[in-house]
Amino acid sequence: MKFSSIRLSKEVMKAIDSLGFSEMTKVQEEVILKVLEYKDVVVKAKTGSGKTAAFAIPIVDNMTVEVKNPKALVLTPTRELAVQVCEEIGKIGRHKRIRSLVVYGKQSISMQINQLKQRVHVVVGTPGRVNDLIRRGELVLSDIDYFVLDEADELLRRGFLDDILETLSAMPSKITTLLFSATMPKEIQKICDEYMNNPKWVEIEEEAPVIHEVNYQVDDNWKFHRLQQVLDEINPYSCLIFCNTQKKVDELYSRMKMAKLKPLKLHGGMNQRDRLRAISSFKKGDAMCLVATDLAARGIHIDSLELVINYELPQIPENYIHRIGRTGRVNEEGIAVSFVSSTENKAKTDIEKLLGKSFIFNEIDNTLSVEIDNTQNMETDNSQNMETDNTQNVEIDNNTNRETDKKNSIKRKNKSENTNKKSKILTKNDIMRIRINIGKKKKIRAIDVVGAISNVDGISSEDIGIIEICDTCTYIDIMNYKGNIVLNKLTKVKGKNARVVLIRKQKS
Repeated sequence: MKFSSIRLSKEVMKAIDSLGFSEMTKVQEEVILKVLEYKDVVVKAKTGSGKTAAFAIPIVDNMTVEVKNPKALVLTPTRELAVQVCEEIGKIGRHKRIRSLVVYGKQSISMQINQLKQRVHVVVGTPGRVNDLIRRGELVLSDIDYFVLDEADELLRRGFLDDILETLSAMPSKITTLLFSATMPKEIQKICDEYMNNPKWVEIEEEAPVIHEVNYQVDDNWKFHRLQQVLDEINPYSCLIFCNTQKKVDELYSRMKMAKLKPLKLHGGMNQRDRLRAISSFKKGDAMCLVATDLAARGIHIDSLELVINYELPQIPENYIHRIGRTGRVNEEGIAVSFVSSTENKAKTDIEKLLGKSFIFNEIDNTLSVEIDNTQNMETDNSQNMETDNTQNVEIDNNTNRETDKKNSIKRKNKSENTNKKSKILTKNDIMRIRINIGKKKKIRAIDVVGAISNVDGISSEDIGIIEICDTCTYIDIMNYKGNIVLNKLTKVKGKNARVVLIRKQKS
């Protein structure tokens, strides 16, 4: 089903077009119309199914711009996911001037309070910080229309049940509650029974992803050598490498740097700015490899991730599925490589019980043998063991290496060309974000900013997007290719001299 087949506002459709969306995913087909009608919905769907847009599009479409208090609240299990969801809502709502705000711990609460005092339509956050702001009376819920629990099973696994119930108890009586989860533990049923109004249940049975699982029995002391071999053999555009502890991530990261592999790293011991910077750099393709703990296994979507490597098997069996599920998404194929040492037999056995099949180990030589069960690729039953009769062996010798390099070169060129094409589409209605050096301390209000910019020749109020007033400066989105005009011609706001600088060019 195409997005154009349903009735959405022209501002939302403009955002959808600029993001390159045309066909809905299965979860979007099932959910969007229900949410537009303010129906409670419970969705069981895997990460990467397009669920963020499934709730963000109808929430934004139903929202009025002139509000005093937030109209939607989204809870997520991690700060990284909160940032990602907030960014996606911002992109979908930008042409409608919908402002989304992310709140989480280890960030200045006074800054978040100041931002909440301005017009905010959607708040996305982690449970602890959200409840802290509610208790302080800074996050007002009286006007909330939508409450979203994203990755609900992961919220529960991280011990946030009491926090969720506290938030729910503070909600107004008439709200639309949306719950998204990859699995459905019994606590979720309790939330549905007690806090949701005749919810519509949606379960998305996606086609089995094409993930070629390759397993090696490797002594711990030889894992790094095998890692180098695998990276050299596959030469991926992007690779996510999982370790179990922050210490092991740091050790592997340092060793890869010494080997000139130029990796990035991600774990909970890093400060938030460095974590977000690592994710952003990896998504942009600044480095081939990201070494991470399971922090990265849930909720962080990375386009076209070709390879996942389990440098260590996870101690929680379910995390194996979450890890390898980072690749083979959205009709793409992926490879998941696992290194298994003799000290990891228990973890291997636990994963095998969960999967209902045994690990098939490849010989370690100069050949990368990718085990593919052709029958399994056509069927959705992942519980059957792979048959050796349906195995393809990808032989890699010197000639094949040269051919692989050639293919990878073409692939990277095509990826670059596709990116350039996409950039041309995205810049059709681009938005420029500017900053002026005047803010609250100069008693500047949004109406003053709108008035000053509207007085610039060639600019109308329709060209002014989201305005964010801070203590000493103000950020404004200028739309419809009018950014350069404001950048060059705006000199005063409310009679005060204003210095205007470009922050970045936003793609609408």
